[in-house]
Amino acid sequence: AAALLSTRNVDKGIYGASLADRVGMLVSLNQDRPDIAILAANAARIPDQAQALRAAHPDAAFDFVVGYDTLIRVFDPRYYDDMARDLAGFFEHHRLIAMNRGAVTVDEVRRFLASEAAAAFASRIVACELEEEPSRLSSSLAREGVARGDGSLLIPGAVRDYIERRGLYRDGAVATER
Repeated sequence: AAALLSTRNVDKGIYGASLADRVGMLVSLNQDRPDIAILAANAARIPDQAQALRAAHPDAAFDFVVGYDTLIRVFDPRYYDDMARDLAGFFEHHRLIAMNRGAVTVDEVRRFLASEAAAAFASRIVACELEEEPSRLSSSLAREGVARGDGSLLIPGAVRDYIERRGLYRDGAVATER
């Protein structure tokens, strides 16, 4: 298993914590979970992240775990010059593991996989169902909980300690990088 930090996002800049603090939180996660590799890519789109990972680790295989919201973005043509070509290249080497999120059920994920947008690659996408409680969890929810002083149970111990030491997400203290 690996945690991938992307320094870019197709929809937004880095907010909530600086890039250095995001790296610090991942390093802290690795203290609690040394079985999780920490990876980084300077690419916004998953196909580009995958290409960077293949170049850096040619003998490794990578599947990407995504929530429903990210699954939808993978198939959004506004992020591509040639979506069919880019996705064909991605799915030739990788799979997506797509999870339900929040109010979105796994049946809705499966319906999307049968849609015209995703059907050509549906055999390379695995729909998995999270139970209700974990499906509602998100980094936004964890950050909001820390700001209120009650979000620590959502965050692994060493990461929680890092956040507390650095004073992240408290009193509206939000670092932004673009």
